[in-house]
Amino acid sequence: MGSVWLEYPDIENDSFEVRWQMDRSDLFYGQNLILDIKTNPNYSPSSGSIDLGNNHKDWLYTKKLYRSDEELKKSVLNLIRNKMKE
Repeated sequence: MGSVWLEYPDIENDSFEVRWQMDRSDLFYGQNLILDIKTNPNYSPSSGSIDLGNNHKDWLYTKKLYRSDEELKKSVLNLIRNKMKE
């Protein structure tokens, strides 16, 4: 079926910790991607924050990597669509 996972790096132990996951049913209704993504580019001069749905809020991103909030949203949505094809 599939899930999206967020893994957090533990540099000291050279490992990763799973912080959360979202099941396919939280992301799609049938074939339609329903994940609500909100961005806040005003977190700091170099960082913005992104909310993935209602339960995964205020994850930081580096503004230098994206020309706009729309580009960030499209990038995340395309990644999910491409990796979770049935």
